[in-house]
Amino acid sequence: MKLFPGTSPRLFVGKTFLWLVVGVALFSPTYAQRFASCRTADGIGYLEHLPPDYQKSNKSYPLLIFLHGITERGNGTTDLRKIAGGAMPFQIEKQTLKMTFNVNGTSYSFIVLCPQLSYDYGSWPASYVDRVIEYAKATYRVDESRIYVTGLSLGGGGTWDYAAAYPDKVAAIAPVCGASGADASKINALVSNQIPIWAFHGTNDGVVPAHTTLNWIRGINEHQARSGNNMPKAKVTLYPNVGHNSWKQAYSPDPTIVDPVSSEPITVYEWLLQHSKPNVRVGYNNTAKPATANAAPGGSY
Repeated sequence: MKLFPGTSPRLFVGKTFLWLVVGVALFSPTYAQRFASCRTADGIGYLEHLPPDYQKSNKSYPLLIFLHGITERGNGTTDLRKIAGGAMPFQIEKQTLKMTFNVNGTSYSFIVLCPQLSYDYGSWPASYVDRVIEYAKATYRVDESRIYVTGLSLGGGGTWDYAAAYPDKVAAIAPVCGASGADASKINALVSNQIPIWAFHGTNDGVVPAHTTLNWIRGINEHQARSGNNMPKAKVTLYPNVGHNSWKQAYSPDPTIVDPVSSEPITVYEWLLQHSKPNVRVGYNNTAKPATANAAPGGSY
């Protein structure tokens, strides 16, 4: 066997073994479960994270849509990896957050889609988000009774606005330091459709002041009290002395960080899964959905 000059047989074998280990890691199912770069049929780029057993089952899964902040806007292709630079997508990418949770004795694994907002927009249009959700429903095996939306800063505002515009489609929302102002029509839509809400904010946020979220929560709960319906009370967690980056706490896999004042702390993911949309056919038309999502129109790249 000819080796590179100056390379001993033992060192050569060791390096070969190391590269084999790296190769296995890169192409193993575990690695593949992080994110794939995809696009919808009409050209919206997004990151996709599928449950570990997605390609081996015919089950339907809860869908979690994550809306990023203003600095992660991009062209939907070469800019997509910006989304995974922080918050929940970063944790998934680094495998410090597993998107499988046990709630009330049942194990759930999320389909996570993180669309990228085009530079053409200064905020998340509800219709833009809806294009992604409708594409997901047509492409993936989505449990349509469990569609959830969350986002931070600009994306937190998009979360509020999407739920108010399409309240019939979401089971629960979790806006984080959301940059959108409350108004009577949006509040009425959320209350009338009894959308469960858990919002998060840092008390020292100098970018989006905490009163932005508090106005939503106060308005929703006052309207709900007047209406007398069965909507669960909207809740908010304020993080003392935390600035704009309250997403570090809100998206943590450690419930004591997410919900520090509760005697029974819970992660935001577990809280979302406690809620489902009534009167929605679960697993509708699943047999028409491809086993591998990226085989669908739009593809991956």
